[in-house]
Amino acid sequence: MKKLVVVAVLLLSVTAFAQEKRKKGPEMSAEKKVELQVARLKIELDLNEKQTAELRTVFQERLQKQNKLRAEFGSKKDSLHKPSPAQREQMKKIKSDNKKVFEEQLKKILTATQFETWNQLKTDRQNKTKDRMQKRSPGEN
Repeated sequence: MKKLVVVAVLLLSVTAFAQEKRKKGPEMSAEKKVELQVARLKIELDLNEKQTAELRTVFQERLQKQNKLRAEFGSKKDSLHKPSPAQREQMKKIKSDNKKVFEEQLKKILTATQFETWNQLKTDRQNKTKDRMQKRSPGEN
């Protein structure tokens, strides 16, 4: 009987650990995220101080817009209902418009070669993400 109890406890503890979600690391503040993005681009694109300051402002504005949209659309849906197709289309359109505005702002700040380098880096990151997603097992979240 004792062995049965010990085995049951071991099995329960193993399944409890198996159910534990992976931690993605400490949550960063919005300012810290902006600073890391700007610092990375400063190195990768060899930005001057004026460009760095302008980029910091653009990234902060973009982050504020994204947070506002998340709050707005997040309040329209509850945990039981998914967004309607019309809401999804509206979200896609807003996201696309914001992306175009962001890229236009970057074109004004960066030189042509810097902008091309930025585009190439963005494409490389997207491809790496796609590759990682394809390598993941279907049950892994």
